[in-house]
Amino acid sequence: MNDSGTKTAQTPVEERLRAALAARAQSVSPGDLRPLRPPMAAVRTGRVLLRRVVVGALALAAVAALVFFTVRGG
Repeated sequence: MNDSGTKTAQTPVEERLRAALAARAQSVSPGDLRPLRPPMAAVRTGRVLLRRVVVGALALAAVAALVFFTVRGG
């Protein structure tokens, strides 16, 4: 029985993958790890601010058109 719990023998590919993963795991030491940085607020770019202004202007124009055609048609 192999490590995955099935009763089939390991294929050569599985053996190579397990050996490669084990070798990679052995190569990582505590010195390779670094502590996590605390989350920081994302800096908004000018493109994001421009997009918000454009979307707001389009929404305002849509509401103005709706009011205009409602009042004019009524």
